[in-house]
Amino acid sequence: MGDMSAWRHDRDQAAIHARSVRTRRRAAPLHVVGAEYQSDPDNGPNDSTAGLHGLAHNDGNPDSRDKLARCHTWCAGELAYLLERLGATPEGDGSMLDNTLVVWMNEMGTGGSHSVEQVPWVLAGSLAGHFDTGRLVEAPGQPHNRLLVSIGRAMGLDIEVFGDPDYGGGPLSGLT
Repeated sequence: MGDMSAWRHDRDQAAIHARSVRTRRRAAPLHVVGAEYQSDPDNGPNDSTAGLHGLAHNDGNPDSRDKLARCHTWCAGELAYLLERLGATPEGDGSMLDNTLVVWMNEMGTGGSHSVEQVPWVLAGSLAGHFDTGRLVEAPGQPHNRLLVSIGRAMGLDIEVFGDPDYGGGPLSGLT
């Protein structure tokens, strides 16, 4: 991990802690993309085909798939660093990670077709015991809106729907 990445995640950890001291609810937007994947001369000259976006749209090409896999591996390493820092920071009867929920996701299941099917989401931390951890939850055919309702409720929001109500409401079952 580069020095800048470590600094950014250390800053993020401090921001999460500062927010929780004030509000007792943690929400900190974190966006991680490897700088080397921001632009890739193999993917074309304009924004619609350059960088990560271009790699995702060119997922039929083995070289693009390889680069995309390396990018996701890099992002997973960044996430692991942040989770290790949160887990190593004592808080209450546990750690910051025990009292936090970190969400890692991609907006598409496959980039080339803009599919929203089989989009993987990683939830790390239990948000003070709200979520059961250490397992895989499969929810085929369920819109991600239900997961977002579950997260919102865990953070104290009184909501039934997140986003377009045509996709259904209520929480996603099996998380708690």
